[in-house]
Amino acid sequence: METDPFDGALDLEPLYEPGERFLEAFYEFAYRVNSLHRHWVSTRRFIARYLTSLRAINTDGSGEMGIFKDELLLADQEYLPEFLRGAVLSHSFAVLENMLDDVAAEVASELGAKVALDQRPLPYINRYILFLTRSCGLKLEVSTDLWRQLDAVRELRNRYIHKLDRDLPAQIKATLEDIAAETRPDDSLVDDAFVDRGLEVIVELGEAVETAFWQWHDGRQALRRA
Repeated sequence: METDPFDGALDLEPLYEPGERFLEAFYEFAYRVNSLHRHWVSTRRFIARYLTSLRAINTDGSGEMGIFKDELLLADQEYLPEFLRGAVLSHSFAVLENMLDDVAAEVASELGAKVALDQRPLPYINRYILFLTRSCGLKLEVSTDLWRQLDAVRELRNRYIHKLDRDLPAQIKATLEDIAAETRPDDSLVDDAFVDRGLEVIVELGEAVETAFWQWHDGRQALRRA
């Protein structure tokens, strides 16, 4: 009996669980990133099942139909996984950016200020982090290695979006290879394990932002009571 690719949704461990204290930004981030993870897992299973079924299809025996099936199979087994990986990487950054936007608005509101992002041509995530740390005083603890991995995954996400036919910069390629070396033994640059790690990087940064926010919030409360 074939396994339903959508079985097991209730058994998936959430990638991100907000703390007990409530801030809508973190709970919304949890809903979105965990839903994205379920989409990634279930759609990956569906594609694998679809390709298996496609390979098993019997044609009418004509050369024309045989060629058609071969071409369809070659295209779908190459591009369907690639489309999914690119979409998941892209959406993961959008989910994080939305959360940072919500947190920045919350912090600015508490300070009686407006969100004012750095106008330099920086990635939106970096601009939000600069606002929260330099303008608002949050103490965000993010390792250099995590930033490096985030930059590498972002670069790859951008290449998926724009499909540019040029080589990755040497520094970015080296970082991607470092990440990949931790997740898979073959020589392909991006596979499912790499996307898994990309989601983990997004979640780790989200967790760091949540920790920094509540430390900042508690510090302000302590000053008010002093």
